[in-house]
Amino acid sequence: MIIKKSSSCKIHQVDGSDNVNPNLCPLCHKNNHCGNVATSDSSQGCWCSDPAIQFPETLLTKVPDSSQGKACICKACALKHK
Repeated sequence: MIIKKSSSCKIHQVDGSDNVNPNLCPLCHKNNHCGNVATSDSSQGCWCSDPAIQFPETLLTKVPDSSQGKACICKACALKHK
């Protein structure tokens, strides 16, 4: 099963009690360059809206429970998983 990202990723609001940094990939812990977190201008979009990039369930299940819905997978990890 392949899960395709929508035109903009949905990140839950991270409160101060959580140690999850929404700017870091939950898999490699490097900057995820999420365009949706980086700017409040939703017209700019994010690299994840590229139709060539897919997020299969086998990749999404690698995200730790504590980071699900709080931090995006980076482009490098998404492409490496192909």
